[in-house]
Amino acid sequence: MSLQSLDFDVLETIMSYVQSRDALPLTTMCRALHEPATRRLLSDISIHPNRQRDHYHGMLFCDHMLANSAHRARYMRTLTLWPAGMNPVVLNHLAEVIRHATNLRAFHLDTTDDAFYFCPPLADAFADASSLTTIEFNFVSPEWMQPTSRLILDGADTVLSNLVGCLTMVTLNPNILDVLVDVEPRTVCPHARELVVGQGRFKSDHWELISRVFPSTRIFRTQASPFGIGEAHTEWTTLDLVQTTNPILLRCYVTRLELDVNLDDVLVPEESTYKPADYFETLRCVSPVALTCFVDLNRQIVEWVTGHLIHLRVLHLMTCDLRWWHLRTDVAAWTDDTLRHLASTVASSKLRAVIIELPHNFPATRALLRSHAENIVARAGTVELVGIRCHAAMDRGISRIDKYTMTRYNWYRVERRENDGSSQLNTLAQDDVLRIVPGLLQSFEVAP
Repeated sequence: MSLQSLDFDVLETIMSYVQSRDALPLTTMCRALHEPATRRLLSDISIHPNRQRDHYHGMLFCDHMLANSAHRARYMRTLTLWPAGMNPVVLNHLAEVIRHATNLRAFHLDTTDDAFYFCPPLADAFADASSLTTIEFNFVSPEWMQPTSRLILDGADTVLSNLVGCLTMVTLNPNILDVLVDVEPRTVCPHARELVVGQGRFKSDHWELISRVFPSTRIFRTQASPFGIGEAHTEWTTLDLVQTTNPILLRCYVTRLELDVNLDDVLVPEESTYKPADYFETLRCVSPVALTCFVDLNRQIVEWVTGHLIHLRVLHLMTCDLRWWHLRTDVAAWTDDTLRHLASTVASSKLRAVIIELPHNFPATRALLRSHAENIVARAGTVELVGIRCHAAMDRGISRIDKYTMTRYNWYRVERRENDGSSQLNTLAQDDVLRIVPGLLQSFEVAP
């Protein structure tokens, strides 16, 4: 079958799996690929004028887009802009391109100075970009955000005000929040479901601000360090997901908590300003239904979680961040001891699913993994699903269980339990994993 025989929609679907920068040579490969490859090439644009000649290239880009603005500009879906030091003439032409980019979905502004201030047409163009669903300000100075924050929040007739009604995901840094605290917000972002707060120092008055401006937040991610470990007073009542590297005392229902920190690091004073007790207090305060966290070498987290989190139903334990040089035993012995210890500690819990990522150099066999799964199920009378795998050698940080990673686990499901407490444990076939496991986990992760 030749490319010419494929429908245009099929070719576009194929192109969606190609990186934007890799689509350029495909535009000249053949007539059939020219149009779909061009659309893919122009769908994700980054403009970074870090050299003088890049201003010339910026003008060439704008002229190319405007030469057929009815089509080329409409192919743009994502625009990443580093406007610091950019020629104002280029910014004015770029503003005209953006006005024609009626399908622009995401805008990432990085390392800027006062581009909007000295180029009102650019700000006006974004004010009319009603198709945007995601906007991200990265490494933006508070001095630049001072006028811009007022423009965002001052009402329906000001620059960027149209964005608040369409944004679904927002990324901010704490230094920007310092500016927004001083601005009386008269509007909110009603459709922003995901809020990301980057690295920096998070103050107590930030909580009230972000929950008021982003009342519909259901996913909250942060790497910010709070000043003190006081309660986070927010207007949120329920969050589907919270991911944090530092202790935060949220007073709301949290379905899933991802604690992206290794308690082995916390125990080293020069590497952390917090103590394990601070993180345990976060867990107690949030009391999630599902928890993803690292196992520390002393297994403190396992001991505490299974004994104190009464709402916990899904426990996902990771080992990819362990500091093995502190071990006085080998990896295999520690892993076997940890799995046996886990089985004994979950006996009194109400867990429905236990998911474990073992060290990449653990000598695992199918028989050994199944024996550990049987031991967990035998001890914990409520567990219905066990997933075990060895993580990849290069894995770092919290990883989510999605359709891609889900098939890498060995899954064991309890089919039935007898009156004497014994259970029938079945190993799920690879073809059945995506059909069964997502539904089971979803049914377990129900907020109380």
